Amino acid sequence: MKRIITIAGTLGSGKSSTAKGVAKALGYTHFSSGDLFRALATERGETVEAMNQAAEVQKDLDHQVDRLLQKMYA
Repeated sequence: MKRIITIAGTLGSGKSSTAKGVAKALGYTHFSSGDLFRALATERGETVEAMNQAAEVQKDLDHQVDRLLQKMYA
């Protein structure tokens, strides 16, 4: 069974630091949705802001996210 822990909070609240520590302590893989989104924007040659706007109208972005995840965790 796959176990997932989600950590949410405001900018600068220490989410990434906490998540990395928890993942290491439990032997889990750390995954940052922000890192994924920034990587996809870079791959597309766009800013994160442009990517946010594109996500509102381009439904194929889900498939691009899936492909990027496969590359990141292959």
